[in-house]
Amino acid sequence: MNILIIDDDDVDLMAIRKVLQKKYCVLEAKTAKEGLEKAKKEKIDCIVLDYLLPDSTGLEFVKEIAETSSIPIIAVTGMGNEKIAVELMKAGVEDYLMKKDVSQLSNVIENVFSKKNVSIQNISDITDKVKKKIKNLNDSF
Repeated sequence: MNILIIDDDDVDLMAIRKVLQKKYCVLEAKTAKEGLEKAKKEKIDCIVLDYLLPDSTGLEFVKEIAETSSIPIIAVTGMGNEKIAVELMKAGVEDYLMKKDVSQLSNVIENVFSKKNVSIQNISDITDKVKKKIKNLNDSF
């Protein structure tokens, strides 16, 4: 699984990389622009996004990438601000984590994909049921 970390702070980038590289292939970007380019060129399964970047906010990044991609995004920030967290979640961020809690990031990523797999399985189950009903209807004619 490829995780793209977008963070301009070298210390934070190193801390996040250290947590994630045990389980995932980690790619890095230091600006929103670089992150968008990597997300378009590489196969990215999840993005870990710092809220404050030199060329954008996390919210602006989420809105921009949502136009072309459905890659799950987890926002990380050094600032605890509920208003920002709510705005990010409304824009489509899967989860929000304080940088002081970055050691929990692998668990957060696993939870995001666990929820997505349940959703995909539910869709698959519903699709199978609909196909059976259609087949039964066709067989009755």
